[in-house]
Amino acid sequence: MAGRLSSAKKLLGAAGLGAAVWLGAPPLLRELEFFRVRRVEITGLQYLEPSKVIAALRLSSKASVFDDPAPLARRVLALPGVASAEVGHHVPGTLLIEVHEVAPVALTARGDALAMVDA
Repeated sequence: MAGRLSSAKKLLGAAGLGAAVWLGAPPLLRELEFFRVRRVEITGLQYLEPSKVIAALRLSSKASVFDDPAPLARRVLALPGVASAEVGHHVPGTLLIEVHEVAPVALTARGDALAMVDA
C-alpha cells in the first residue's frame, strides 16, 4: 500500500510540475530573443495588399510569438473588407495570419485611391 501511495504522490507531483511549466513557460519565453517575430505569413488575401495587413498589426520590435493574439486579430479585423482574421504562430519566430475577406461589390474613390465597397 505504501508503494502505491508514493507512486501516486510522484505522479501528482509530476503533473503539478508539468502544469507549472505549461502555464509559466509562455511569459518567460516571451522575453527571449529567440521567439521574437521575424516573419509574418499571411493566407487568404485576394483583394488586400499584404503590406496593409502587416501595417495594421502594429508589431513592436520586441513582439513575440507568445504574445496574446487577440489584439492582433482585432487590428486586422478592423481593416475594410476583412470578414474574419485568425492569428497563430509557428515557433520559433513566425506569425501566421489567416484572413477571410468580404468580396467587394464596387470600387469608390477615397482620396487619391480606390476603396472597396461591400454590400
